[in-house]
Amino acid sequence: MLSFIRQGLDKKEKIIYFAADHGAEGLTLSLRQSGIDVDAAITAGQLQIEKSEKDSCEKIARDMALIGPDPLPSESVPRPAYTALRIAIDDTIRLNQAGEEGPWVPAALDCLDAVVSDKCLMVFMYGLGQLSPEALFRVLATYPTLIIGDDIYENFLFRNAVISGQEGMKTLKAEHLLELLRDHRKLKDAIRKDGLALRASEDNYRSIFESAANLIAIVDKKGRIIDCNGKIEEVLGYEKEEVIGRSIAALFHPDHLHRALETLKEVIKKGSSYNKQYQMVKKGGSTVYVSVNSTPLKSETGRIVRVVSVVEDITERKRAEEALFESEKRFRQLVEILPDAILTLADGRIIFANSAAYSLFGLGHPRDLIGRRMEDFLDASRAGNVQGCIEAIRQNGKADKPMRVATSRPDGSFVIIEWTGMALNQREGGGILFMGRDVTEREAAEKLVRESEERYRIAVEHSNDGVAIVRGENYVYANRKLAEIFGCRNVEDIVGKNISLTIHPDDRKRVLTINHMRQRGEKVADRYEFKGIHKNGSIVFIEVSATPIVYEGEPGSLVYLRDVTARKEMEDRLRMITKIFP
Repeated sequence: MLSFIRQGLDKKEKIIYFAADHGAEGLTLSLRQSGIDVDAAITAGQLQIEKSEKDSCEKIARDMALIGPDPLPSESVPRPAYTALRIAIDDTIRLNQAGEEGPWVPAALDCLDAVVSDKCLMVFMYGLGQLSPEALFRVLATYPTLIIGDDIYENFLFRNAVISGQEGMKTLKAEHLLELLRDHRKLKDAIRKDGLALRASEDNYRSIFESAANLIAIVDKKGRIIDCNGKIEEVLGYEKEEVIGRSIAALFHPDHLHRALETLKEVIKKGSSYNKQYQMVKKGGSTVYVSVNSTPLKSETGRIVRVVSVVEDITERKRAEEALFESEKRFRQLVEILPDAILTLADGRIIFANSAAYSLFGLGHPRDLIGRRMEDFLDASRAGNVQGCIEAIRQNGKADKPMRVATSRPDGSFVIIEWTGMALNQREGGGILFMGRDVTEREAAEKLVRESEERYRIAVEHSNDGVAIVRGENYVYANRKLAEIFGCRNVEDIVGKNISLTIHPDDRKRVLTINHMRQRGEKVADRYEFKGIHKNGSIVFIEVSATPIVYEGEPGSLVYLRDVTARKEMEDRLRMITKIFP
């Protein structure tokens, strides 16, 4: 009994002892000798030693009303300073003196009826050899916990509330329990064996409970913490002793408390609850995010009396998720304001499109685009190009070069789109991202440029003058006429060669000087003449018209050369005739 009472005092439970057979003074003396401050415990209301059950029934009923699994008491009712109620009764002698009406029932139990077994830890202390089978039968039908010698056992035969009178006896006889009860030794061994197994089971449970990676807490139906493991310090910064007996209201953030209490009610009413996320408050005032899985614990009668919750600290994961969400939010905002169309494909079908994509295709609703294939919107003749581009992306991770395809719109218009693509999460077999740009106007402009260049090329190639582009001192372009002027069969004999090869030594220095000055941007004559050299060694007179240009990023000259040899010869003849016939 001393160990039973000490255990209750250590756990902050209230102890009520009915000293019916032994004097209260003797018990008090024993408690003091074992080191318990009896006066302080009695003054605090934690220890109560009674001599009469009837006088204490009202006190016990009041204590149990504050402790049991009922809803939280109103604010007007003071909360007890203890967490559970232990009742110990020693009625060995009087129980054997029961009359013909049946075993004697202590007044406290008779008045409190069935609530005793559900709301408190009840103990009966006795010696097996001192009880008759009928009296022992009554003990096992009445008390959920037994003290035999120096050991405390859970009464595994206890199933129902207090059973009084001969009708109760008949009911238990029908279950053939009396045969077991008459064999005292067999009963004692059975109780002891079950007690040892229970304690081993509890030891295993406690070992698992304390070594769990997450916080485990057990709360009653009112939300008061009954027990928790040491992880409470790591997660919330509290010692176990600081939270046991307190309401969970002190641990949850005010914004999340209502949801937590609603979940508790839901678990009690409907069953388990999983992956509920809350914000809790640590001892120092900082907050922590947790994920809670809860399941109800039932009594032997099937009633839900407590709830066990596994609490996982997900603060870092929550922060990472929030950072990822913010990153994705910024990415989505960026994608939405891009002028280029963005499409994401999975298994060849569109799963994402930004606003520019809808505008580009002339569509207004996601159902018109999401889930469809790109080929559905492209010119049929170019659908094969799209498939080829997708295959190249799957093999190489990106498109070899931009792809231009014509796309028809619902209004009948066409738009030319230039697409570039790349693989997403290629190692994991992810999708494909395409970026498209409207190049309809650019395509038209480029077509005009190409047509203009073609016309210019035709005009230059069929010009009666030689045309060349000179960069530095080399020809980088020459038309056929220029090759003919210097007696070459084709332009390859000119292109890439130094211009000195076509200039007579008499004029070479002057022509090269003018050429360099022009390319440096200095002012020189736009038109002049020089003597050139034909491939056969004869002299050809050349009239030059040149202008500075930039060719492939470097300064150069666009040069027109006209063969004026015949004119020079005619001028020489006229001068000679003039001298003969003045």
